[in-house]
Amino acid sequence: MEEITGYERKTLQNYKHVSEKVDSSLRKEDLSFGHHNIVTQLEPDQQEYFLNKASEEKLSV
Repeated sequence: MEEITGYERKTLQNYKHVSEKVDSSLRKEDLSFGHHNIVTQLEPDQQEYFLNKASEEKLSV
C-alpha cells in the first residue's frame, strides 16, 4: 500500500480511524487532522462543540 499511496501503513490506519469516528458532516476544512483525531473518543455532539470552538477561536493542537 505504501508504494501506491506514498503513506506508511500506520498513517493510513490513523486516517481510517478518524474517518470512521468523526462524521464527515462534523469535519472542518480549516482544522488539521490533529484536531479531528483528538475528538475521536467523544460523542458526536461533543465532537461538534469542540470542533466548532477550535475553528471559531482558531485554536491549535
